[in-house]
Amino acid sequence: ASDNLKTNLSDWESAGGEVAALEMSGEPLDRYHQKQGLFLLVGSEAHGVDKDLLALSKLISIEKPGQGESLNVAIATGVALYELSKI
Repeated sequence: ASDNLKTNLSDWESAGGEVAALEMSGEPLDRYHQKQGLFLLVGSEAHGVDKDLLALSKLISIEKPGQGESLNVAIATGVALYELSKI
């Protein structure tokens, strides 16, 4: 992860925002209580969010039935944004 992005995330949190990352092991979105101002990180389907950025983030996930490994990143982002808009 670039140093600029890490600095921006730190600045965002200092201003009262929250950094969250979509990660399969994260807290389900239906139990997540968002602060004002969310910086949402999503990663590639193959590699996910960079480990350095995960360490700086609240991990959230999309619960889904079945054994599927993961959702396409565009679909996952759309689902997450929709669910977050309801909070």
